Amino acid sequence: MSSIAPLVSQSLYQKLSEKGVEMLDVPVSEGQEKAKAGTLAIMVGGKEEVFNNCRSILEVMGKPVLVGDIGAGRITKLVNQAIVAVDITVVAEALVLGKKAGVSPSRIFLKEKL
Repeated sequence: MSSIAPLVSQSLYQKLSEKGVEMLDVPVSEGQEKAKAGTLAIMVGGKEEVFNNCRSILEVMGKPVLVGDIGAGRITKLVNQAIVAVDITVVAEALVLGKKAGVSPSRIFLKEKL
């Protein structure tokens, strides 16, 4: 469940499988609050049979979804992090644009529905 490179997961899996040991790569997302509530997003890479055997354990922590082979869980998390980073950047740039155009950033995100 560490945030390590997908290639590291794949390499580790290769070494373990040579010894007959199964593995899943299982990064999580959503932060500390969701971890405490047991509602993490859990992206799983690995064999479906192994995933199904471990599902009940993972469900204690959140909603596990099998996304592909070993490494796919980590790739999915990386893609999601890239999307979030782009979203944050666009919001920041949009607020600067609004401010330069004379609209207070606190007014741009209305708290009340129109």
